[in-house]
Amino acid sequence: MHAFRALTLNVWGLPTARDRAARIRAVAGYLARADLDVVAIQEAWLPADRRTLIAGVAQGGLIHARTYNPALAGSGLMILSRWPVVESGFTPYLLNGDPFTPDFYAPKGIAHARLDAPFGPLDVYTTHALAQHSNIGGVDRYQPHRIAQMVQFARLVVNRSAGAPALALADFNVLPGSPGYRVFLTLGGFGEAFASVRPAVPAITYDSRNPYAPQTLTRRLDYIFYRGGPSLALRPTAAEITHRDTPRGSGLPAYSDHYGVLATFEVEPAPPRVAGSARDDVLRREMAREAADILRGGLADARARQRRWGALAALGISAAGILARTRRRRWLALPGAGAMAGAALTALTIAELRALHSLLGELEVLIHE
Repeated sequence: MHAFRALTLNVWGLPTARDRAARIRAVAGYLARADLDVVAIQEAWLPADRRTLIAGVAQGGLIHARTYNPALAGSGLMILSRWPVVESGFTPYLLNGDPFTPDFYAPKGIAHARLDAPFGPLDVYTTHALAQHSNIGGVDRYQPHRIAQMVQFARLVVNRSAGAPALALADFNVLPGSPGYRVFLTLGGFGEAFASVRPAVPAITYDSRNPYAPQTLTRRLDYIFYRGGPSLALRPTAAEITHRDTPRGSGLPAYSDHYGVLATFEVEPAPPRVAGSARDDVLRREMAREAADILRGGLADARARQRRWGALAALGISAAGILARTRRRRWLALPGAGAMAGAALTALTIAELRALHSLLGELEVLIHE
């Protein structure tokens, strides 16, 4: 029987983050000592920090690393492994907020690596999903986009990892029991490691008592999800929240603004395959309907924004035309800028509508299977 240990950690590697370089060195030191087999990292934005982390895990035997840089800024995602990586890739999210939130400018998506583990192929995924961007409980204006990300992620794993067991370990930015959490588990066929082993423990990963966590809400945002393959099953046997202590000898108050999640798995022969139960089918269809309803709400909001931005563009063009016929041409820049902004935002909203329609189409297939 094989066993392995997997960890996920958001290292808060923003260039302007407090004590960033010292914290990254402390994380690298932890990884060198931790006896891990698979590590997923989020928010490792700077090349120097990625090199520090890779050097740290290499001391602990994780000599295979993949970073994912689909654009100049990079994705901030890393997958580090004790076992060889036979293939890897990055799938951008179709939706990722709007120009009024920082997440929009980060190339967010799903990083994937297939590992050549001693027991056979193991697929590993990580991501950093769209944040709520609100410190007010119950206020989540980006929920349709986050649901869209969870639908896209779940469908990707189902299609890509049909022949192998898989882990999805990341900063998902979803709360336990929330629609995004349930969409991912139900549509992706996942279990959640910590909840499976220690269901009575809250497992907070973003804590208002952490000096680096500026928000006042205490939340659970980071998870290790797992699913078996046709011949092998993954069974979590232990789980813990890591990086809650002060890094030894560093003088730092914490490793990051997030805590990590660590899980131990045993690999077992998969039980005999049986057809999915009628109840499973019903739950999957109900979840797809709930997700579709949320995405339809996002469609309605996007159409309203499209009308507003279109009106802004039209107003700017009209004002520019009026000013062009007067002696106040020096003021043309203002309505011209408004027209250009309105046109650009309208184009972005059209792309948003197309993505929502595409994902709704996938959900309709699930609903009517």
